[in-house]
Amino acid sequence: DFAINSDKIDLLTQGGTAMNAPSNFSRAADSTVTTLDNLINQVFTDANGAITGNQGLGVNSAALVQVTTGAIAGTYLVINDSTTGFQSSNDLLINITGFTGTLPALGNIPVGNFFI
Repeated sequence: DFAINSDKIDLLTQGGTAMNAPSNFSRAADSTVTTLDNLINQVFTDANGAITGNQGLGVNSAALVQVTTGAIAGTYLVINDSTTGFQSSNDLLINITGFTGTLPALGNIPVGNFFI
């Protein structure tokens, strides 16, 4: 299980080449969506739950989000590469449900708390 503020994610390309950590990282508002597609769309629309209005997930950015109900209830990381919008072949959706530690508050998160 992922240990918040202890374990770190090192991103690699499909070919195994090291990638830079995201340049921005935030926690989105908790969600009640029922599908992963809807979750991705919601996070790409508003990735920062601490700011009123939509703050879309930018390029080279990541967001942490918790789904509170339904079959997909859990905690997820959404990571966008250098291309605007979600591309299933390049961007990541990682389920970290079962993590240990405390989730950060809504809003901006220091990248180094989760990524190398």
